[in-house]
Amino acid sequence: MSVKIFVVLLFFLPVFASAQQRQYSTTDKQAIKYFALANQSLDESLYDDAVKQLQESIGADDKFVEAHAVLADVFRLMHQHKSAIGQYLKVIALNPDFNRSVYLKIGDEEINLAQYENAQQHLEKYLTYPDITPQNNFYAQKLIADCKFSINAIQHPVPFKPVNMGPEINTADDEYLPTATADESMLIFTRKINNNEDFYKSVKVDGKWQTATYLSDQINTPEYNEGAQSISQDGKYLFFTGCNRPDGLGRCDIYIAQKKGDDWGKPFDLAPPVNTPGWESQP
Repeated sequence: MSVKIFVVLLFFLPVFASAQQRQYSTTDKQAIKYFALANQSLDESLYDDAVKQLQESIGADDKFVEAHAVLADVFRLMHQHKSAIGQYLKVIALNPDFNRSVYLKIGDEEINLAQYENAQQHLEKYLTYPDITPQNNFYAQKLIADCKFSINAIQHPVPFKPVNMGPEINTADDEYLPTATADESMLIFTRKINNNEDFYKSVKVDGKWQTATYLSDQINTPEYNEGAQSISQDGKYLFFTGCNRPDGLGRCDIYIAQKKGDDWGKPFDLAPPVNTPGWESQP
């Protein structure tokens, strides 16, 4: 897997509108009904329900491009990379010019599964579209560089033996997106339990990582997902993505929390122009 940094904000495709507000690629009433129900589930962060409803929508009309596109985005959000790629490919097959962001997203997903040649092709296709924002242009170029580096590294392997961090960090649940302070004394990562994402931390004592513990009740919540964190080099500030929080400006926003002693202060939503009514994530 290539070395990756998250430097831009990736949004859900702009298809979350009611049937009365836009013309869909389908006229099937059942397909539109389930699509609308899926959007409601997404508003409540009920991702499993949304997946089922989108699959029902596609079952009613397999050529419903918008349903495939949103299902791909939901799978992407749930880190189900293979399923997300399959849905993005379906969108491209049905309508290659449906939305240019599909090529950026599928490229990013293909890199997650080490499909570097496919990713490079899709990302280069993305860059053929006009009026791409400087931020997304930079991100696409970065991903293409990752692909080229990875393809070359595979063709010219060097001795490399990754070591599992052991039961102090890893469990039967999913652990991902680790970040460490500059002095490598503290590690913070995301752990997903029963489809809920929270932060856990481990500290290094005498050169050994200790058993990871729940980061803080100030930051983690039982009803919302916290993820995609970045910690300042001195370990005093934590930036992260919070979704569907009551104090949020959009579906997902960037939050910051300050370390106070052994605990963390209450996080707050960064004000505009950082956060907007749109989707901000992965700082």
